[in-house]
Amino acid sequence: MDAPAVRARPPGRLAVAILAVAAGVLWLLMVTEIALAASATVRATKTGPGTYSFQPRTLTIVAGTRVTWTNPTDAPHSVTADDGAFDSGYVYPGDTYARTFNAVGTYAYHCTIHPGQLGTIVVRAASATSGSAQQPDTGTERGDAALPGGLFLVLGAAAGCAAAWRQGRPPRRAGHEGRP
Repeated sequence: MDAPAVRARPPGRLAVAILAVAAGVLWLLMVTEIALAASATVRATKTGPGTYSFQPRTLTIVAGTRVTWTNPTDAPHSVTADDGAFDSGYVYPGDTYARTFNAVGTYAYHCTIHPGQLGTIVVRAASATSGSAQQPDTGTERGDAALPGGLFLVLGAAAGCAAAWRQGRPPRRAGHEGRP
């Protein structure tokens, strides 16, 4: 008796599917790195009894970066610009304050509760290749839509690969698993 005919997949289909998914994942990782580069964190830290500092004390970023101040200490703090351009109000233990810096410049700030707690944000121009126009510094937060878009691209590529993989194979019928 002859063995049942087994329908083989065309060679290379697996390689194409793996390449498509790998390309999507690689693109997503690049977008994530860009999105992460557009954010930074400053922490309030306790340096001694009743003394605190911002870490890092000086932070250099590119225009359009969102800076988040975190307060993991046991005391409230504030993030107040020396020139009055921004003021967080009290940032209580466990809370955060975020601000997007769009304008190039140097922003000195301090904690109104702890006079020795000082910090500086240095904002440099984004690279000329980014093609983004200089925007006024409104301090408004922006969302990076690139990451969800990249995620949809990867999921779409995976679904397309799965559909292409199933093409050329007859659909399985219930109750006929393993039979020709």
